[in-house]
Amino acid sequence: MGKKNLDWKYFDWGEFQTLCIAIAEVIVPDCNFNEHLKPGQKQDGIDLISFNRKGGKLFCIQCKKEKRLTQGDLKKIIREFRVGEYFHKSSNFILATSADLQKADLQNFIRIMNLNWNLIVGILQVLKQYF
Repeated sequence: MGKKNLDWKYFDWGEFQTLCIAIAEVIVPDCNFNEHLKPGQKQDGIDLISFNRKGGKLFCIQCKKEKRLTQGDLKKIIREFRVGEYFHKSSNFILATSADLQKADLQNFIRIMNLNWNLIVGILQVLKQYF
């Protein structure tokens, strides 16, 4: 049986965010993620947040249920987090997205961000392996 693409149109934004919490807590078992503030409030680029018991700092996730993200979009997402109050209090920042980021220009940009900021700019696309 061949792999299929997960059809994100059946997930609303809230369900996508709940799915991101479940995946994050499997990948990072030292964290218990919660929603960071309510939608519409100034969130400093953070949708989900947890205190990392092992690392002693915050672990932050931005959820983006989008069909497509560009390098400009990624810059904006990262900049919003970097200028916010949680940047220096965090050890990790993950972008959890339904967008396909497996393009050379986006992967090169992500690698550069990892080197320059010592933050993880990762993508939670684990489910794509199974669908």
